[in-house]
Amino acid sequence: MELFDFFRSKSSKGYDLASIVQQMFDESGITPHREGNIFMTEVDGTNCTFQVILRCDEKKRNHLFIYAPFILPVPAHVANSVKLEIERFNIRNIDATLALREDKQGYSLFAYTECIFQQAPTTTEIKKNMIHTIDAMDNDKFRSLACAIMGYATYDELKNAMKNNAKADGDNLSISMTDGYTPLRDQCSLSSPRLGGRILMLATYIIEERKGNEFVTQLLERQTPFGEIIQTAYDFANNDVQRDVIRKLLYLMKEKRTDHDNDNDTMLGRIEALALINTDIYSLLC
Repeated sequence: MELFDFFRSKSSKGYDLASIVQQMFDESGITPHREGNIFMTEVDGTNCTFQVILRCDEKKRNHLFIYAPFILPVPAHVANSVKLEIERFNIRNIDATLALREDKQGYSLFAYTECIFQQAPTTTEIKKNMIHTIDAMDNDKFRSLACAIMGYATYDELKNAMKNNAKADGDNLSISMTDGYTPLRDQCSLSSPRLGGRILMLATYIIEERKGNEFVTQLLERQTPFGEIIQTAYDFANNDVQRDVIRKLLYLMKEKRTDHDNDNDTMLGRIEALALINTDIYSLLC
């Protein structure tokens, strides 16, 4: 046995992680649904109730995996745009990670925390990790993620759209509405390369505002990949509107892509963007 394997083996012995998790729930007055080393419960967030799953690894006894799905599904056609928001939060998150997983309906968004304990954790530590997992997509993050998925700049706009599309039938209330992305496809007559030129110019404009021209020059001289430039601009964006336009331009680029695209349109898009950015940046979408 290798020396480090010996210490790793020693550190995982002497306590039952599942028993400590159960004790944490008992102390909190919560009765989880339990199947062996897997615990399922619900945690009330600011905006909704989250389902949380805690799984103790049977082979690596000092490993705890905490998983919590987001309440809204992510349709496949907006996945790339939503990834921008996920990466923005992952840069800021210390304790938990956001991710997308493909499924039959499109994608599911979730937060997870992988805990590796060198010694027996306290019930407080486990509870703290569970709460941090929820915090990764609660409060203002919940509102921003919902806007990214539904295609709105602000949560107030999203709520107003839901109110306007709500129908009451006796005691039942239903909401039938499209997202803010889908209508843009028919409204936009631009080619994918032309949209690419526009989003690139918007990205460099935003980065230059925050970091200066020299920083932009360095990015371009290093031949920084297109996606990295867009993500950098998204992270540096000053407001919800800039992020909303970036998401929608990225969506349109994908939806408008064809086998007959003319790459020369990229330069046309750049030139157009120079005139439009300082007026109404939503005009970049059409």
